[in-house]
Amino acid sequence: MEEKKNSNQGNENSQGNAIKTDYLVIRDNIMEWGNTMIQLSNVCSISTLTFVQKNPFPMYSLILVAVGLLGMQFSTATGIVILGLGIVWIYLWWNKNNNPDKTETLNITMNSGTVFGFLFKDEVFKMRVLRVLEGIIADGGKRKIGDINIDINNCDIKGDLSFMNGREW
Repeated sequence: MEEKKNSNQGNENSQGNAIKTDYLVIRDNIMEWGNTMIQLSNVCSISTLTFVQKNPFPMYSLILVAVGLLGMQFSTATGIVILGLGIVWIYLWWNKNNNPDKTETLNITMNSGTVFGFLFKDEVFKMRVLRVLEGIIADGGKRKIGDINIDINNCDIKGDLSFMNGREW
């Protein structure tokens, strides 16, 4: 959920209401991506979600199966081909639903009510980023934090993480 009030504020790539960006950069109390930045002291809450994409059953595949069964009475080869297509379609649907696509999001809600949702490929990395943001917010700007570069594509965090004080991230 990119933002409720304004449209796509220059984000690198926006899918629906979610922000898909390769990098996040944190400098002290500012987090930036693309040509957008937010002040982390204005964050009200941070939450995470996992969406599982399930596909509806392909009803037309049943028509292919029925036509294939009926067609076998007139032409066995044609009937078997059509029946096979229907069965393959059902199998592909079943296989995709047994290995569903997951979308990981990290949602940052600002004091103004604006919500920024960032897409992640990996749940473990998403939780690491959550812990880093938690550490920055808990620090409350008490110490100067150097640049932290979060490479979402390659699941890597680089920079000064001394503010974490041994917290697991």
